[in-house]
Amino acid sequence: MAYKAKRQDRVIEDLELCGSDGKVVKTIHVELDADNMVRKLSEKHVALINALKNVQEIKDASTEGEKASAITVLGAAVVDLFEAVFGREDAKCILDFYGNRYVEMCQEVVPFITQIVIPEVRKIAKQNKKAALAGYSRRNSIFNGFRK
Repeated sequence: MAYKAKRQDRVIEDLELCGSDGKVVKTIHVELDADNMVRKLSEKHVALINALKNVQEIKDASTEGEKASAITVLGAAVVDLFEAVFGREDAKCILDFYGNRYVEMCQEVVPFITQIVIPEVRKIAKQNKKAALAGYSRRNSIFNGFRK
């Protein structure tokens, strides 16, 4: 009997960029690949949260230079997170669509990442881990029969 190795189904979520009139301008397809995304997303998401905290703290700052610096840090964190999720090309499309308005992007696009992408990637990773452990258990029980 042949051993069968099967590929996993691909999970794809769509992000629709809509103009102010509500019409879809561009649809971005996001392939959720737990193997590559879990660690990257967690790191980038934490960096974005920290950048947002800094912007809130500096909002009341006395100098325009401090405010500009905070927005620059926020922008870099947004770009990093978007590239981790959407890839470089689609992240650029989003940046162009929003005209580099980072706060608006955080309000509109980040919830897609935090409410859809991250939970789904975690779910996929958990399922993959469970399947790997189940396969390992089966193999061990087969080999245990030879030890007697």
